[in-house]
Amino acid sequence: MADSRERMEELVAQFLERRERGEAIDAETFLRENLEESTSLRPLLAALHEIERRFDAVAAAGTDRVGPYRIEGELGHGASGSVHLARAADGRELAVKVLRGANALSPRARERFEREAARLCELAHPNVARFVDADVHCAEPWIAMERVQGRSLAAEIAAASAAGAAEIAPERAARLALDLARGVEAVHAAG
Repeated sequence: MADSRERMEELVAQFLERRERGEAIDAETFLRENLEESTSLRPLLAALHEIERRFDAVAAAGTDRVGPYRIEGELGHGASGSVHLARAADGRELAVKVLRGANALSPRARERFEREAARLCELAHPNVARFVDADVHCAEPWIAMERVQGRSLAAEIAAASAAGAAEIAPERAARLALDLARGVEAVHAAG
C-alpha cells in the first residue's frame, strides 16, 4: 500500500514538474503515458485540477497583499507561479514571486522554492536581483526581490526595429549577452 501511495505521489510530482518546466501536458496525455497506473492516478489529477481551479478563482478575485507588501500589478507568470510588482511600507518597489496553485501544495515544488530563496539570500551580484525577504512556509510561499528597472530582450528588439534597425546593434547585443551570462553564472555557482 505504501509503495502504491509513494508511486502516485511520484507520478503527480512528475506531472507538476513537467508543467513547471513549461511542457504543455494535460492530464489525459499524462494518463495515456501511464496506463498501468491510470485508474489510481485519474482521481488524483482530477483533484489537482479542482485545486488549481479554486486557486485561480481566488487569484482572479485579487488580493492586494502578499506578506507585508501591497501588490500593484503583475509583472509576469509561468507554470509554477507569478511575479508581482509590489510596494513595501517604506515605498520601495519590489518584485514578489509567488508559488501558486498545485505547486504551492507540492512538497517537491515547495522544497525547490525554499532552496531558491536560500540561494538568493546568500547571493550578491550586480546582474542578479537582490533578495529582500521571503516566507516559504505560508500557504502560498513568496520571495521578495528588488525590482530591476529595464526592458526585456523583446522590448530591446522592438526598440531597435522601431528605430529602423533590422536587429540590435552587435555591440549592444554582446553587452546584453555578457551581462546575462554573468548573472546566470553567479546563480549556478551559488548552487
